[in-house]
Amino acid sequence: MKKFALEIKWGFLLTLALVASAIVEKEMGLYESPDFSYYLLSTLCFAPIGLLFYILFYREKRQHFFNGRMTWKQGFFAGIMMTAVVALLVPIQKNIIHQVVAPELFENTIAQMTAGGKRSREEAQEVMNLTSAIYNGIQLVLSAGIVASAALSMVFRTKTNP
Repeated sequence: MKKFALEIKWGFLLTLALVASAIVEKEMGLYESPDFSYYLLSTLCFAPIGLLFYILFYREKRQHFFNGRMTWKQGFFAGIMMTAVVALLVPIQKNIIHQVVAPELFENTIAQMTAGGKRSREEAQEVMNLTSAIYNGIQLVLSAGIVASAALSMVFRTKTNP
């Protein structure tokens, strides 16, 4: 467990930041009448914050765990482990967001989706529910985390003399 202490720490911190961003979005009124552009905007606005968490994680991992020397492979594996922690926490994060922070979000989104008459309520409910949010959240965390881990491992690796 101690071997992955930093991954767990930063995974929890990133998850807390995601919940905090949902609180900010709700306070800004974004959940009152959301549409699909909200989901894109929310993801794009949080991406730099998520990237910052990965950068801070890599800095700490290289300095304190690898004693200033880290290969791409070591960095990539560490990033994948942090991504796995965040992915495992997605169900908890989504439950907090959709049941505590913004229980009205699904209902408001469903109302927006059905307002134009292009979708039935049943179709909208199939897309906008907790199970779907968890699945999509895990997909997003895994895909973004793997890409970030690969790229940041290149940046944070140390050069070795042959």
